[in-house]
Amino acid sequence: MPNTSPIIIANAIPEDVTFDPQSASLAQSTWRTSDGTIFAGHKRLAVSLSLPSKSRHTTRVKSLLTLPVERVNADGETTVVGSRLYIAEAVIPEICTPEEMAEGEALQRNLMANAIIQGYFASQTAVY
Repeated sequence: MPNTSPIIIANAIPEDVTFDPQSASLAQSTWRTSDGTIFAGHKRLAVSLSLPSKSRHTTRVKSLLTLPVERVNADGETTVVGSRLYIAEAVIPEICTPEEMAEGEALQRNLMANAIIQGYFASQTAVY
């Protein structure tokens, strides 16, 4: 298992975002920021791993990025009214070779960096 250390997402808008370790285990590790005005307003990142079992012959790696939606009411109190959840999941069969896994990881990274996909997130309009 990799060392649990802060995760810095560079070039985030408007500045880099640092996620500090919160908990670590073989099943799931979590990180959070401390930039929210209230605890519920902290950004959170979770990465989980599920190894193959007798009934399921795949490895699953899942990352969840939770970004709160905060609002300040008329009394000046900050509340979290919802959250945005970004999920990336990999489902890898037992028969997959290390080379095939590396190819899939590279394709996924490059897909997320693709201008069409980034444009979809920015404009929130359908890609066709």
